[in-house]
Amino acid sequence: MVFIRLTTTKILTLKQENKIKDDVFELVRNLFCQNECAMLHIEDNQVMYCQEGDECIYIECHCDYLYQSEFKQKFCKQLKNIVEKRTGMKINEQCLSCY
Repeated sequence: MVFIRLTTTKILTLKQENKIKDDVFELVRNLFCQNECAMLHIEDNQVMYCQEGDECIYIECHCDYLYQSEFKQKFCKQLKNIVEKRTGMKINEQCLSCY
């Protein structure tokens, strides 16, 4: 089971949310297996306070497969790239938690 929560101060369009969902589920299928269950929870337009500025984003990911550090790094990097591409926001490494 893979559970990903994406929380941001930015308002996302339905198109952005759907593209993130499709890309994340494709990533899970490619890295894990076709039958792996995945859940994605997106919370946009949230009140959050970040030192970097007004717009911020936080990604939390829980997956039983992430015990191997090289696999964890690959998954987190690809997940970060997907969200940055689809939202147009840069993600600080401290705002990405994979365990």
